[in-house]
Amino acid sequence: MTAATERFRIERLAFGGEALGRDNRGRVVFVRGGVPGDLVEVEITEEKTTFARGKLQLVREPSADRVEPRCTVVDRCGGCPWQMVSTQAQLAAKQAIVAHALRKLEVEVKPIVTAPAQFGYRTRARLQHRLGKLGFVAHHSHEIVEASCSVLDPQLDDTLARVRGALAGLLEDEASVAAQVSPRGQIHLSVSLDTDHPSLDAVLATSLKLPVVGIEVHTRSSRAKRFLGSENLNVAEPGEPPFLSSSSGFAQANHLQNNTLRQLVRAAASEPFESVLELYAGDGNSSRDLARMHGRGHAIESDSAAIDRLNSNLRAWAPAADWRIERASAEAAVSRLKRARAKVDLVVLDPPRQGAGDVISDLGRLSPRRIVYISCDPMTFARDALDLCKVGYRLESTQPVEMMPHTSHIELVSIFDRVGNR
Repeated sequence: MTAATERFRIERLAFGGEALGRDNRGRVVFVRGGVPGDLVEVEITEEKTTFARGKLQLVREPSADRVEPRCTVVDRCGGCPWQMVSTQAQLAAKQAIVAHALRKLEVEVKPIVTAPAQFGYRTRARLQHRLGKLGFVAHHSHEIVEASCSVLDPQLDDTLARVRGALAGLLEDEASVAAQVSPRGQIHLSVSLDTDHPSLDAVLATSLKLPVVGIEVHTRSSRAKRFLGSENLNVAEPGEPPFLSSSSGFAQANHLQNNTLRQLVRAAASEPFESVLELYAGDGNSSRDLARMHGRGHAIESDSAAIDRLNSNLRAWAPAADWRIERASAEAAVSRLKRARAKVDLVVLDPPRQGAGDVISDLGRLSPRRIVYISCDPMTFARDALDLCKVGYRLESTQPVEMMPHTSHIELVSIFDRVGNR
């Protein structure tokens, strides 16, 4: 049976990286590689009741916002689906995505903070190994794409190319290599695999002659970890106190825009607050600034390795602060604080992509004067924001930040104030 082909004009970009238009029946069709304003021919590859997905076959009339992508594998690799879209059209799409997600809330959505660099900005990467290849995972596929990446920090891209060559033949399927580069150009690697190869450590040790300062090897079958060189990576700016991170942990993938996030959180938390609660603290990306600003606080994090780095980072950044660090899930910690009728003035939370849904109702019971919510997903944030408004808070402002150009990734820093407390 021959697949149906539809011709339509691309209307807009969608969160997740696809573009969308409507077929002659008015049905929404999602397609990668489209640019708003393009007249395209699309082969329908997936049909649902209310929408369809398709593969771009031909651009009959290119949009004025269509540009030549720098990457030669953009149509295969899953990483940068908007490289063929002009910068201004990408920014407009992200602003519209946030506004649409928050349409049920009366809130000021501020103009998006643009990234200072469109290429060479990414400071973290993860490569997957499959069928003898170590590279990026293709979109909606098990294919591995081995390629140089134009959005990676050039030093990181070059090092990963050398590591790919060094590890050829030593990794089994589903092994992975994660990497992170610091502002000083130092690199940390994390290799995760089920079974060790006898030559692995000897080969990895040669990588330490590169700008690689440390390598973590995680054997999943035994849950064992070992380190060659440094266990962590100092990602502080020159002149700052040390700030430890790790390629195996979580950190923002754009160092310059992470500094923007920190500035926004500092501004939102600048009023006098007697007690501060931070949820999903991680390595202390916000904690370091909060502890310097407010002498008394409580940081919650569930990952033991992140807790170790958090302790070290706070000792370096705010040694005199009275800052309690607790290993617990956010849900368990907030529930316990609620039962103890703890007094909290300010809450700062930076949950994973799925949001903080299980925390919201108990968070309202703590009645902090202000909540600063950092989000990487406008949709789950909108859900949580509506729930916070139901328990006595008003969403005062939302600031979008362009964290990763050529993708749909958006960071939000939002301020909630308790109703009647303004």
